[in-house]
Amino acid sequence: MTDAPKHEATKVTIAASAELARVLRLISVRFTAVSGRLTSARPFTPGDSLHFDMPVLDVAWRLEGNVLDVLLPFVIRVKPAQEATEVLFEIDVAIMVQYQNQGSDPLDLEKCRNFAGISGFLHAWPYLRAETQALSVKLGFPPLTLPPVVVDQVPPRVRVGPQIELDALEPTTKPTARKRVKT
Repeated sequence: MTDAPKHEATKVTIAASAELARVLRLISVRFTAVSGRLTSARPFTPGDSLHFDMPVLDVAWRLEGNVLDVLLPFVIRVKPAQEATEVLFEIDVAIMVQYQNQGSDPLDLEKCRNFAGISGFLHAWPYLRAETQALSVKLGFPPLTLPPVVVDQVPPRVRVGPQIELDALEPTTKPTARKRVKT
């Protein structure tokens, strides 16, 4: 017995995404996870500059009714520019972007997949830039400012697989209720 073929995440194209830009309206951007952690005990020397790399982003998405949910789990690895082998710190930021279909026609799933990769990335990037800058300072380093990104730079940076199950995009932790204590 052979295993069923697995769907692989694939690259996106701008042209396949562009049509939906007229009917999908951005309705929300929110962080679902944010963390920064030191990965090296090496002290940072003033005057050193920082270099970052970001693995190809595996974008997850789902279409539920007239809402397209896009989850972008960014990972930024930061190294000293002079010594690009040792990672000083790593930043993980997951951003959920939601769009609403303003049209009356059902959405094409292949176009949604491409839209999720291109527009999701472009809408999340400014939030990632701000959070990366803040976390690098909180970790004791100079502010790391990620460069601006234009649409032509997105396709090589993302992979988008087929639509995923509805509950797979839900946050893994629920907020805890706080009890008020009378003083």
